[in-house]
Amino acid sequence: NKAPTKGAWLQLEQVVAWLVGNTDFNISGPVVKGTVWEVFSDSDHAGDRALSFRSHTGVLIMCNGVPVHWRSKKPPVMSVSSACPEIYALAEAVKDGTLNAWRAQEIGYSRECPLEIQVDNAASIVFQSKMNPNSGLKGMIQLRDGWVQELQDLQLVKTTKVAAEDNPADLLT
Repeated sequence: NKAPTKGAWLQLEQVVAWLVGNTDFNISGPVVKGTVWEVFSDSDHAGDRALSFRSHTGVLIMCNGVPVHWRSKKPPVMSVSSACPEIYALAEAVKDGTLNAWRAQEIGYSRECPLEIQVDNAASIVFQSKMNPNSGLKGMIQLRDGWVQELQDLQLVKTTKVAAEDNPADLLT
């Protein structure tokens, strides 16, 4: 950026300072043939009640076992159902995973469809495979422009179950 904001400049200084102080740190992964992408999503349901009753969302994308993208944030609203934050986390993982897959494709890496997202809860899997707008979640999740239905119809996303202790996105919640 030709004209970074003051905040962006301060963040850059923090990153450089951290790198200077941690010269022995590296991110590495196993040597594998081809390119293996893994996308994980997780959420806690008001897991930090001492600070807030909002849930926390975590998304982690790994390429050949190395983290290449991560997100840890609170959803915009509180939730009364434990399923809502998980579905919100899945939606964030779909956006991040799709964007990273397109970026990888632009620089020559193959992109597999459907995008597989690993979750540690049944609510996301059921919602992704058979959305029911008349369920108990009606009114809690906005179905903008049929986006979720379109993902189902085109079979662009597939969720798979991973054990909670094997979900690295749990570190971000």
